[in-house]
Amino acid sequence: MHACPPLSRRALLVGASQIAAVTLARASTAPVTLSALDQFSLVRSGGRWWLVGELVVAAAGEKPVALRELRAVTGDMASPLCVLPADALRAAGATRQGRPLERAIVAAGDTATLFLWHAIDGAPPTGPGVQLRLVTDAGEATLEVPLQRPTVLQPPLRGGPWVAVYDPLFPFGHRRSAFERDGRRHIPARFAVDWIRLDASGRPAPDGAGFDRWFGLGADVFAVADATVAAARDGAPDVLETLRPAGRWAPEEVAGNFVCLDIGGGRFVFYEHLKRGSVRVSAGQAVKAGEGIGQVGRSGVNSSGPHLHFHVADGQSLLHAQGRPWSLEGFHQLGDYPGMAAAESGRPWRPAAAAAGGGAPALPPPNGVLQFG
Repeated sequence: MHACPPLSRRALLVGASQIAAVTLARASTAPVTLSALDQFSLVRSGGRWWLVGELVVAAAGEKPVALRELRAVTGDMASPLCVLPADALRAAGATRQGRPLERAIVAAGDTATLFLWHAIDGAPPTGPGVQLRLVTDAGEATLEVPLQRPTVLQPPLRGGPWVAVYDPLFPFGHRRSAFERDGRRHIPARFAVDWIRLDASGRPAPDGAGFDRWFGLGADVFAVADATVAAARDGAPDVLETLRPAGRWAPEEVAGNFVCLDIGGGRFVFYEHLKRGSVRVSAGQAVKAGEGIGQVGRSGVNSSGPHLHFHVADGQSLLHAQGRPWSLEGFHQLGDYPGMAAAESGRPWRPAAAAAGGGAPALPPPNGVLQFG
């Protein structure tokens, strides 16, 4: 996977947002029905907890349905986890064809997917699930979905600064990249981060330098837990002279050289775009947390410079597995950028208001600038 601007990112997505959801539970209230693509997640990031998941809204009747409000509630909390008004639902929504919703309306006989990533109020719930209550102009629909918590990991990199490039609200990013197999859609990079090395002034490379002089190129990457190597690939060239490889490419080739670690419990950790010749492990090999497994490169297909694509999923397939939440120990946040484009601009980052990190494990905040021990 990759960090890239909106127009170039579009070509790398396969069926983004065109989700024929697999129903975990379904409300029977007509003319609006709800289903979920996968379990929902709770992740800690930036000192808050966030509710993450995909809610599919079907307008089952003969009239369009206007979305008014969504409430997430649990039995162990007196007040809602979060309340999303119509504007927030529109911003989180996509049509069946993958286009952002222009209005908070689902066409008659059609579906829309709400890609939720929203802060909750207060402490996280302790129960196993959450109830989603959607209010529309055609009535109310409810859905119970199970909740999953993050897997705690050690850092995949050392030193820094490293910027964690991602945007959960970006309409054409990792968050909405869906791939289909056997009638089911998967979002493997639901919680993916693209790690880019910066210098003290925020530059990913010296002024005017090509990809071969990016600061992160050749940086060591490390196992984030004791694991068994599930899969590894080396030999793909680093694309250092052009934006993308020449010729056609398949979705499976986007990752380039990669390592997939089976860390147990149905969790698989992916490291992608590794430098050719740097992969030090092979399938079936046991590795220890902190062991070097490869180096940052620019293999595969992406529209950014050398970086490490990192995500966790529930299977060892690059494309046909569901992304799972994770958190890191052992980092300090130096600051952040207001968006993905700014994170690769070469400009200084915004300093953190106070010392951050070093506490409870967390998912790095979007475009946060971190230092690893």
